[in-house]
Amino acid sequence: MGKMVIRSILALSTVFLLGLMLAAPMVSATAEAPTWNEGDVWAMGKTVDLDAEFATQLQDLEDMISNMPNPQNLVLNEFEVQALASAYVLFKVDSVNETEARLKGSYAVKFTGDASISVTADMSKPGSYAWSDEVPTEQRTVSADVSIDMATVLEIEVVLVKDTAAIKSITISVKASMVGSADLVNIPNEQSNWTTRTIAYDNYDVSADINVFMSVTVDFQPALNLYDFPLSVDDEWVIESTATMSGSYGGVIDINGLPANVESDLFSNEMLQDAGIDSFPIDLAQAIQNNDEPTMNDGVIGPESVVIGPKTANCISVEQVTLPNQGLVSKYTIRIQGEGDYYYIDGVDWLTSMQDVANEMGMIEDLPVDVPINAEMLSMDSVPASEAEQGIQDIADYRAQIAGESTSDGGSDSGMLMILLVVAIAAVALIAVAFLLLKKKPKAP
Repeated sequence: MGKMVIRSILALSTVFLLGLMLAAPMVSATAEAPTWNEGDVWAMGKTVDLDAEFATQLQDLEDMISNMPNPQNLVLNEFEVQALASAYVLFKVDSVNETEARLKGSYAVKFTGDASISVTADMSKPGSYAWSDEVPTEQRTVSADVSIDMATVLEIEVVLVKDTAAIKSITISVKASMVGSADLVNIPNEQSNWTTRTIAYDNYDVSADINVFMSVTVDFQPALNLYDFPLSVDDEWVIESTATMSGSYGGVIDINGLPANVESDLFSNEMLQDAGIDSFPIDLAQAIQNNDEPTMNDGVIGPESVVIGPKTANCISVEQVTLPNQGLVSKYTIRIQGEGDYYYIDGVDWLTSMQDVANEMGMIEDLPVDVPINAEMLSMDSVPASEAEQGIQDIADYRAQIAGESTSDGGSDSGMLMILLVVAIAAVALIAVAFLLLKKKPKAP
């Protein structure tokens, strides 16, 4: 467990440090520590009309449905999808004093989607039938209207030792909200036993409200020295620190309209039973109880301390690599005793070429799924800092609105659940891709 925690903290810290380094020196045999300039800021963002962007794919899907073999005289009455996604990211050097630099990052993503489909076909007539009976058919219309609105706001603050870029603390806070509904009509429901089968059609009117929050701070004592600037090949140093994690979490999941048997199966879950939860709404602070490291009880995380190291780090090599938007840069490989390798790319702001650097570091290759979407379609654009700030604030207000908070100024049962699940997964995937495919260099404010 200790090794896993160490790896997780080192990996997390490395990613955030790289992502927030807003200044880098020229390419050379030795990499100097970054220079921090208070007020430096980089911003990216984009709003995508997804049904317009994917109009061809949606039309192909509609044509495929319409042209399927049609022994049931199927007629596609309606097929309509509307979806909009927005994403903004802003990184800045928030403050600098004689000893430390405070960096802040904000991410905000928003997705709204509505889908309606209606088909009419020859379907089995409701009733009870012996297995030997020929079941009569009748014309019946099946329809589904699904709507999802979701927004997430993530904020990161990293405090670094000014002269060495050693990490003193990382604070991450996230708020996510979603409201969804599914109005399903004439969904087939067949029950059977040894002698008969009963055919019926059910209607579902399902609504979901989900609000989740978490805030975690990791303090490093002494500061976590992932790098030993000035960094040169054959440098060796010792990484040793105590990481203390603390935080809070909570939220509510409320779903109405689920079939009784589905809800019963859900609340037969051992974790929910142990927490004494047998109905909606679910209080996540009550539902999530964990006595392992880190402890999570009644909405409180930790505090939990983990000793990191002592581990010997070596700068084992430097190579010249060419990035598409940055040209020739120096890539330093650092190896930590027993933990593997990580990198520092000098001569490039990691943030301003996120996809290029992520590809060079092998991050994209490690994704668990393939994303068959044109990179240009969802890559973010450079935007002024003021536009990103306003976009993030608008999404934060939207999230608060769907959460019911005050805003600032400015087939079968399983088939029904699968429809909700597929739409939700698609929404999350599209937003995630919007972040993964950042590739344009931001402009100065």
